[in-house]
Amino acid sequence: MVHAKGWFPLWFWIGLLAYGTSVILLWGKFPKPVLFLHWSDFPLFWGFGLLIDGWTYVRNGSNP
Repeated sequence: MVHAKGWFPLWFWIGLLAYGTSVILLWGKFPKPVLFLHWSDFPLFWGFGLLIDGWTYVRNGSNP
């Protein structure tokens, strides 16, 4: 799927949602959901990776 330059791809928004949710839950120090707090590395890592890949896609017009 080809996007016009300047539009962020779908995986960028998925990464932003995963990363943003993880950061808010970790910085908020909420007592629940405990299961998510123990496994928060995965959405934090993958969310950041998808963010950077989507940003690179917009800047270069393709993935590296």
